[in-house]
Parts: sequence; structure tokens; C-alpha cells
Amino acid sequence: MVGVLVFPVNNSVSSEAHKMPRLKPPVSLKEQCVHSIVKHMDSYWCKDYIHNWLDEKRRYLFVIGPFEDLPSSLIELIIEELNTSGKLQKHHLHLLLLYQLERLVLSRCTSEFGFIISLLAVRCKKLRHLGLKGRTLPRQTLNEVFRSLSLLQTVDLSQTNVTDQTISVIASSCKHIRVLNLSDTRVTDMGISSLCHGVMSADINPKEKPDISKSLIKLDLYGTAVTYKGIQCALVNMPNLQEVTHSALLYAVAKLKASRDTMTELAQVSGGSLPELGPLQLRFLQSDEFGSGRLGEYGDAQLISPAINLCPNIQYVHLRDLGNVEPDSLLPLSTLNNVIDLVLQFDEYDLVDFFLQILPLLQKHGETLRNLQLQFVNNINIVVIAYLCPELQVLGIHGVNSCTCDAAKYFSTPQNIKPRLCHLKSVNIHNSQEEMDFQLPAESLKVMLGSPLLEKIVIVAQDNLTDEILIEIAHTSKLPNLKILSLTMCNNITIESIRNVIRLNNPLETLNIIYCQKITIDNFHKLQKYIKIRRLPVELSWS
Repeated sequence: MVGVLVFPVNNSVSSEAHKMPRLKPPVSLKEQCVHSIVKHMDSYWCKDYIHNWLDEKRRYLFVIGPFEDLPSSLIELIIEELNTSGKLQKHHLHLLLLYQLERLVLSRCTSEFGFIISLLAVRCKKLRHLGLKGRTLPRQTLNEVFRSLSLLQTVDLSQTNVTDQTISVIASSCKHIRVLNLSDTRVTDMGISSLCHGVMSADINPKEKPDISKSLIKLDLYGTAVTYKGIQCALVNMPNLQEVTHSALLYAVAKLKASRDTMTELAQVSGGSLPELGPLQLRFLQSDEFGSGRLGEYGDAQLISPAINLCPNIQYVHLRDLGNVEPDSLLPLSTLNNVIDLVLQFDEYDLVDFFLQILPLLQKHGETLRNLQLQFVNNINIVVIAYLCPELQVLGIHGVNSCTCDAAKYFSTPQNIKPRLCHLKSVNIHNSQEEMDFQLPAESLKVMLGSPLLEKIVIVAQDNLTDEILIEIAHTSKLPNLKILSLTMCNNITIESIRNVIRLNNPLETLNIIYCQKITIDNFHKLQKYIKIRRLPVELSWS
């Protein structure tokens, strides 16, 4: 035990919490076994294979090794730990790619990757979840893999060199895929068309839709070459699609009715017909200006109404870069039910009023909201948010905003009920550093930071955040789940309150103190010393 405490004990928090180092959370027997296997992988488990069978000139399609009888879940954990720790090598996969494997994520480099991929096609017929994010893929081999792995349900090909031709193979061979991630790839509308119609595949009748068009419920196309027309093709031809991630989703949905009417007229001229377009099953609605040709095209607030008319079941609203906002532009969102996410980030030149335009949405959806994020909003009132959104888990306020304490004109405060955000897990108050007028009242800060479930606190440029508030929070809620604390330009915070937070028995991993005027380099060195002596797993940064 250390003879002299590095810091004097503050009476506001029990000294008992300071006497012992923070206890590490207990590790399960399974985790200990997996860690031991990974640690001794080459020295014990792969030793015989490395010495007697691992030959650069010979490659084996099948190898009976020490992991043959392990269940899929344990094999997955071993591969995952090897992968995340950067220790995964080709000979490990020679022994771990087994018939019973159901889930595989290979996001780090291994040699002979082409051969490893080919082994999947031969050995892992039961594979249901495949993640190849960020890899350079051998296209011909990859096509053979998808022809062999017909049971796949989840595929992550984000940030790879996958092309429309491979998407066509997936469409014709993988009938059960429910989640397909193609973000940040070169996939185009042609690839989406093959998922809908199979027209690029020689193995499927173009008149029959591939089964994947019925099984897909989630499709990530963010950062691809797919246009709004490709999205419309997916929306019309994939009846169970619930989530499409793409900058132009709002635009595509809003314009779909007009596009469909045009197609119907053309079909009638040629003597044909198209089935009537009914409500879509989408649960997720998105817009932003990433990749948009003209600023304001995809984030036009006037698109909200026609989009909601076609998608009445939306629960996750992520509308960023919204412009052209009229007083009634957001009202269609109040017709939805069971909204869980409400992310509204407006154009900086188009500030909206919290009470006139946001409050009606909170009055309708507050009971079900779990995630609320606002940007460029005037007259924000945290206390009102706390009263209306008691189950909120994530709260974010970004950009240039303003706040007010006066809500009496628009909201009647409940009597004898304190505003609380007891379920809040993440707070991110990231106001523009150039705009210092947005200062949340002390009461609002206490309401936000008083949740015992908080895991992440990020606060920028809030001078009303003081030592007294942080110490009071440490004394009352004790922040037992806090992992990340980041304070930037909070100029009334000193080393005293930071000490109190560090001494709490919580799983704190990251502590960032950036440009806080009252915390000096000497304070930083003392914190470093305290963390080192107590062997706390805290990553500390200061500037």
C-alpha cells in the first residue's frame, strides 16, 4: 500500500474510495481460456504443424488439428482475439477454418490471403456471417467463395475493391442474406439492379427476381457510386427492406412517387401496366450532403412530407444538412409513431427555433426517444428535454446554437417532479469553439450529468461547468459506468474535480483535458503519476 497519498483527500467524497486501487472487472473462465490459447498459439497449439507440416511449397485443403472438436463460438473468439491483437497469421487459419465455423471476420492483413479465401469455399459451408472490411480481395476467388457459401446471412464488404460483377454472383448464389454492407466501394446502380432482378447473372432467369431481393432487410450504400435511381430500384423491388444507408435516401424516397407515376404512364402507352406502389417498410430515413453534386439537393426540408407519406413506419430519423426549412417543414415527422432516434442537424444559415419547431416533435415522440441530436437550433432548453424524454440514452448538441431558461410561454413545468435523465449513457455538447454564447445553465448541466448510467461525457466550451458541479456529481451518482471523459475549453474546471472523478470506482479508459485554462502542465504530470502508481488503465491526454 502506498504510504503517502499523491493527492489530499477531498471531504466531499468518502476517503474509503481512495484507499485501494480500482479493481479490474472479473474475467470469465471462457475469456481466460481463449486468452491463454492465443498467448501460446505458436509455442504450443501450432507447434507440431509449424515444425512438421507448414511448407511454403505445399498447401493442404484439409488439416486435422487441435481445434477440430471445439464449437463454433469458441473458434470465433480465438480468431477474433488473434485478429484484433494483430497476431493472426496464415498457419493459424489453416487450423481454425473448420466446417462448424459460422462467423468469420478478417479485417487485418495475413499472407496468402487468396488461398485463405479459397479455403472458405471448401471448408466453411456453414458460414453465416462474413466480414472482409478493408481488404483487397482476389475477385475471381471471391466469386467462387460466394457460389459455395449459400447459407450466408450477413456480409460486410465495406471499403473493399468489390465490383458489380461480384454483387451479381451474390445475387444469384446467396439466397438468405439479410444484411449487406457495401459502403465505400465502387458498386454502382448496375450492382443494385442485379440484386433486384439478377439481370447480370447467366445462372438466373431475368424474368424471375432473385431470392435475395426478398431476404434483404438492411443495405448499406454510403459512399458508393450508387445514385438515387439505384436506391429507388431497391425500394421498389425489395419488399422487406427496412434500412438503406445513403446520403440521397430522403431525396430518393420523396421523388419515388413521381418517378413511379411516370413509369406507369410509359407502361400504359406500350400496353403494359405496373402494380400500384404501396407503403414502404423502411424504418430508417437519412439525408446528408456527402457526395451531393449540388449543396442543398439532398437535404431539402420540403422533401420530408412526401417521404413520410410513402414511409409511415419510420422509427429512426437521421436528417443532416437540412436546409430550406419553413415553419411547418418538420410537422410531418409528428405523424410517425414509436420514433427511437431523432437526429436533426440543420444548415448553419437556416437556424430553427426549439420551442416552435422541435418541441412539438418531443411532445409526440419524447416517451419513446432514445437518441436525440440537434445542430443549429435556437433557444434549446435541456430541462424541457428531460421532462419530455425520460428514457433518453444519447444526447448530442452540435454546431452553433443558443439556449434559454425561460420556457413558461411554451411549456408548463410539472409540479413536484424533478427533471431527470436517469437512463442517459452518452452526452456530447460540442458547440462551435468560435461561438461562446451558448452556455448551458448549471441546472441543465446537473440534469445531464446526473445519470448513473453515463459511459461517455464530451463537453466543449462550457464555462458554467465548474468544480462544484463535477464534485457533486461524483458524490451523488458516482459515475459507476464512465469510460470516456473529454473536456475542452471548460475554463472553470480545476484539478480538484478531475481528481474526484479519477478516484471513483469506474471503468474509466480515456481522459482528455484540452485547453482548460485552470489545468496546468504541472497538474497533468501529477495526474500521470497518480495513474501510474495506482496502475489505472486510463489513457490521459492534455494540451
